[in-house]
Amino acid sequence: MWFTDPTYGLFQPGEGHPGEREYGGCHVFRLDPDGVLEAVATDLEQPNGLALSPDGAVLYVSDTSVISDRAGDGNHHVRRFAVVTGDDGRRRLTGGEVLHVCERGVVDGFRVDDAGRLWCSSEDAVLVLSPEGELLGRVPVPEVVANVCFGPDNAHGGQDLYVAASTSLYRIATRVRGAEPR
Repeated sequence: MWFTDPTYGLFQPGEGHPGEREYGGCHVFRLDPDGVLEAVATDLEQPNGLALSPDGAVLYVSDTSVISDRAGDGNHHVRRFAVVTGDDGRRRLTGGEVLHVCERGVVDGFRVDDAGRLWCSSEDAVLVLSPEGELLGRVPVPEVVANVCFGPDNAHGGQDLYVAASTSLYRIATRVRGAEPR
């Protein structure tokens, strides 16, 4: 299992419960089936959404530190990490280059389809990115998009994309299928 720990629930009014950090930063973690927990990426400011490529060889992580940066100089991008297996058999991350900078808002939540394309939240749309980070398309939404996920099969041979926005939940019929990492 992979997860991130941004501080939004600790310090953002209206989100979570006020508290203190238990350690010095915000990281990407991996929890192995044997219960071993490891911080596998420690150089992000506010790691947020994450998703694996269809083959499980790439982990994409959004860094949304611009939300909490009063000067507006924080990050609003998605990074790409290679997932590698170490000599001890544990999966780790290498690389971490910036794949895409979100020009409007931040990429909070996102999913990957079976062709490896990223379907990303942004200020007022769902962005569709190639595995190389190229903007392939933009699906407008009438309010701020927070998260997305693929749902059940639809009549078009794909899956519906569910979009969680500021006050509404949207369903968009697609002809693609969500990726299930191996």
